[in-house]
Amino acid sequence: MKTTRLFETTLLMVLTCANFCACSSDDEGLTTVNVHIVDGDKKLFTDTKLMYKITTDNKAEVVGTNDTNGDVGSLHIPENIVWINSTYKITSIDSYAFHDCQSLTAVTIPSSVTSIGISTFSGCNNLTSINISNGVTSIGESAFSDCNNLTSINIPNSVTSIGEEAFYSCRNLTSITLPDHIKKLEHGILKDCSNLTSVTIPNSVTDIGYLVFYGCDRLTSITIPNSVTSIGEDILGNGYYINSITIGSSLTSLNGFFDFDFPSLTSITVDKDNPNYCSVDGVLFNKDKTTLLRMPENRSGKYTIPSGVTTLGGHTFCMSILTSVNIPNSVTQIENSTFWGCTNLTSINIPNNVTRIENSTFCGCVNLAFINIPNNVTRIGDYSFNECTALTTVTIPGSVTSIGECAFIHCIHLTSVTIPSSVTSIGNELFYDCIALNHLYIKATTPPAVTLSYYEESTCLGGEDSAILHVPAGCKDIYSKTFPWSKYKNIVEE
Repeated sequence: MKTTRLFETTLLMVLTCANFCACSSDDEGLTTVNVHIVDGDKKLFTDTKLMYKITTDNKAEVVGTNDTNGDVGSLHIPENIVWINSTYKITSIDSYAFHDCQSLTAVTIPSSVTSIGISTFSGCNNLTSINISNGVTSIGESAFSDCNNLTSINIPNSVTSIGEEAFYSCRNLTSITLPDHIKKLEHGILKDCSNLTSVTIPNSVTDIGYLVFYGCDRLTSITIPNSVTSIGEDILGNGYYINSITIGSSLTSLNGFFDFDFPSLTSITVDKDNPNYCSVDGVLFNKDKTTLLRMPENRSGKYTIPSGVTTLGGHTFCMSILTSVNIPNSVTQIENSTFWGCTNLTSINIPNNVTRIENSTFCGCVNLAFINIPNNVTRIGDYSFNECTALTTVTIPGSVTSIGECAFIHCIHLTSVTIPSSVTSIGNELFYDCIALNHLYIKATTPPAVTLSYYEESTCLGGEDSAILHVPAGCKDIYSKTFPWSKYKNIVEE
């Protein structure tokens, strides 16, 4: 019996060795390789470079490399493996199969493979070439993330799904061809591909997830095709080199698309059949042109808002380089941060029908030297004139009842402000860092209530040491006893 078993074992080793020596996966263009068994219980096999696992009676997957010398180089994955007289078709590459394989430089994936697993090639920093044959239908999450030397990739049209962050942080990727049958761009699939200069979204795509192109700083244009019905938040982030944006006919919600900076943007185009949006001369409006939604930041010169517009949306002129904006009397609402960072604006007239100056409306307008606040305004919002460093005087009309916190913070050239008796509520640190403030005129006989800082004893208004606080006759005593007005060192009656 022992002699028989020894003979069988010896014969098996001879056959295995013969098969193993016949060919291997690093022979270019080979479709079938012979393997030898590594672990029968786990159904693991190997050739000179690759490890395989039997998944069904006639199928197998690549599970990794058996190279221990750090010299994987270029791999050609075979279509089939043979052990003794059995042939197994390679249909998948397992998750993490080549994760952090620093010596892998190129890989060819045959048409027999239908799926590439999660993080299969992630962190392969020296991988420069990927050839995916037509046959692959799915690419897993983070499959090629952090492949920093990968410069281009062509994804075949057989692929119908690509997982989240599949190409995340492929920082040298300059071009990619997306397949024609994919339905959704999962979140972050091209995030932080900082050298990607162009990408075409196929007409099959209906949904774009969040952060898809976030950090793709070299993109110069983006076209959202007519097939797309929804987009996630922050799909672009700050598109520094984006000069044109095209919005298709089916996108009905922008979902914060324009909440970021596009300093090179000169034109926005909307398909004429879009039910919610339109563009006029490259400027974005709602469909009936009553709300101006976005002015391209890199449009220079002067701009006259069309008559009939009633609302200027949040961030509408954010970071614009325009020198002048003419607002028609039809405008009744100016939303938060509308003119945030308009560093070239020197003056602006707010129409009489506007009743509120919202938060951060003119924040960072460093050259704004004149602003008229109409008599119908009842509230001046938080940070509304923050860092308007060219302002020297401000007249607040008698219609205003409340002024938000930090409304004039960092207005370093502001010398004089008059607050009318109608104002009953003032936010904390109203004039913080207004180092030139000499005169503060308060017309109310009852000190306006001040919203204190989190730290009760902190500076709550600004200018207490240098500015003269002017109060109505007979009111010095009450102001001197009311915090934080009492912090002013020089209070005089008018």
